[in-house]
Amino acid sequence: MEAVKEKWTDERLDDMNGRMGEGFDRLDKDIREVRSETAGVREEVAGVRGEVGGVKGEIAKVREEMATRGEVTELRVEMNDRFEAMHRLIIQVGGGLFGTMVVGFLSLVVGLFLTQA
Repeated sequence: MEAVKEKWTDERLDDMNGRMGEGFDRLDKDIREVRSETAGVREEVAGVRGEVGGVKGEIAKVREEMATRGEVTELRVEMNDRFEAMHRLIIQVGGGLFGTMVVGFLSLVVGLFLTQA
C-alpha cells in the first residue's frame, strides 16, 4: 500500500491562505473587543478607587472631629467608671455570700456543739 500523496497546488495554498487570514481577522476582532472591555473595567476600577479615597477622607474627618471634641476620651472615662462600678458590685455580692456561708457554718457547728453537750 502506497501512501496517498497530496499535491499542494497554488489553488489549494491560496485557499488555505484565505482561511488562515479569516481566522486571524476573527482573532484580531476578538482581541479588540477584549481590549475595549478591559478599558471599561479600568475606568470602573479607577472610579471605585476614587470613591474609596473619598470614604477614607470622610472617616479621617470624623476621627478628627471626635478627637477635637473629646468624645473618645469621654467615652473611655465613662466605660472605665462603669467597669469599676461593676467590679465593686461583684466584690460586695461575693463578700456577702462568703459572710453568709461563714455564719451558716458557725451556726451549724454551734448547734451541733449544744446538742451534744
